[in-house]
Amino acid sequence: MLQVTSQQFRPIHARGESAPADQAIGAGDLVQFVVRHARLIGLCTLIGLAVGVLYIALSRPIYVAQTQVFFDPKRPQPANGVTDFNLLQLDSAQLESQMQVVKSESISRHVVRELGLVSDPEFNTQPGSIARYMLLSPWHPSLSSGEPAADDAAPEIVALDHFAERLSVRRLGQSYVLEIAFWSESPGTAARVANSVTATYIRNQILDRLDAAQRGGEILETRIDDLRRQLATAEAAVRTGVIKLDSFPVADGRVITSASLPRGKSWPKSALVLTLAALAGLLVGGIGSGVRSAVDSRVRSRQQIENGLQATFLGSLPFVSRADRDKRSRRSTFAFSNPNSPFANDLRRLKTEIDIAISETKVQCIGVVSAFPREGRSTVACNLADAFFLAGRRVLLVDCDLRTRALSKSLAPSCEHGLVELLTGAAQAEDIELPVYSSGLPLLPIATRKHGPIFNDLLASCRMRQILQHFRRSYDLILVDLPPTELDADARAISPHLDAVVVVAEFDGTSIEALGGVISLFDRPPASLLGVVLNKVGK
Repeated sequence: MLQVTSQQFRPIHARGESAPADQAIGAGDLVQFVVRHARLIGLCTLIGLAVGVLYIALSRPIYVAQTQVFFDPKRPQPANGVTDFNLLQLDSAQLESQMQVVKSESISRHVVRELGLVSDPEFNTQPGSIARYMLLSPWHPSLSSGEPAADDAAPEIVALDHFAERLSVRRLGQSYVLEIAFWSESPGTAARVANSVTATYIRNQILDRLDAAQRGGEILETRIDDLRRQLATAEAAVRTGVIKLDSFPVADGRVITSASLPRGKSWPKSALVLTLAALAGLLVGGIGSGVRSAVDSRVRSRQQIENGLQATFLGSLPFVSRADRDKRSRRSTFAFSNPNSPFANDLRRLKTEIDIAISETKVQCIGVVSAFPREGRSTVACNLADAFFLAGRRVLLVDCDLRTRALSKSLAPSCEHGLVELLTGAAQAEDIELPVYSSGLPLLPIATRKHGPIFNDLLASCRMRQILQHFRRSYDLILVDLPPTELDADARAISPHLDAVVVVAEFDGTSIEALGGVISLFDRPPASLLGVVLNKVGK
């Protein structure tokens, strides 16, 4: 009997490329990551948008009104016409002082009393910053109007605390213009209070001028009367919250823009909230997908096979769905029925890789194995046999999966004699007639399931070696569809009679641990591991 010598193979990488030791993450990897986790990322984004919509629906709107006051520092003109830097510093100090004056308690108290804000529900609850209000007001109604303050503080003090939180003063750039802003749930209240604060600030300046005039003993009663008229105008503006421009010509501060009713709410801004909510959901989805990928050990890439398992990557095959097949084509013969399909093109590349791997060796009998059922092992074996057969090779396909008999039931359902009869001696290899299916490729099927518990021993016996040896003389290549390794030991039992093994792994289905276990079974003599095929890519 001819003794078949198995040889070890050098690693052959897909499409003739040599895999570098360290693979960098490229744009293609990121695209695959997004596509693979599109459902989780999309779901988190939709949840983020839903939270944003809920926040907008429940949030109480905030309106901001502003006035602008031009402050005249009345600095002395330099004698030499050159600006003194110390005078510029004095201007900044004066402006900072005026900003603190506007925010002083005396002005706030006067406005609160004149406008009767102590009895306003918006000003007699627990105070809080605008940021805290914007973030928490939809979920904590006590932060807005409708609930009394929890402490026993005087109502005016509570109102002043609210007032101070809502009032802001800032300098516009390096100019002499101060912007006085106030926010409220009511646009009318925001405009009225902003104008009243400004009017009170002007009123105090006029009072200072009037006191100085009276103390100085001015004899011009018209000057004093003019100041008193402007004071009355300022008092009226404080009470009404309405300011007419150029009403106070003698004050150091001149109103250049009075507060009007805000045209729209300042918060929440729907577009901004929804954008931030979507980005937050997208970020959470991306982080969740990254964590999921880190803890998920399923095979998805060539790098995992080559770098992680130190195995040869032979190629990948796309998933063939029911929609891709017509009524007359099966998955087992899909490439033959659809020669121009992506599956057929990738299968031809896989065949080329195997041709290169066995070109300098005496490989004639190749087993096709997987870790679990339904990973596409039988489909790969049958279509690969077709590819070699259509290339002019004499090929025999052997069904050795006694559990499912997938190839036999699909391609030779009425056959009466097969591998079991040959192993038990009920039939002889010379006498058996092999069925031929659509492409013209012969199949050694499993005709019966009545094989008994000793079939595993028969696969490892000399009888199996003799059967394969008989067919070696008639065929250039024998492809054996082996059972999954995680269910029984039949695949390992027959491996001494094989020259090489191809492992099929399901994309995003087979775990790294299971694939590593299959590789370890066949990565030693007498059968040698040709490499790994990643099947059902894009499922």
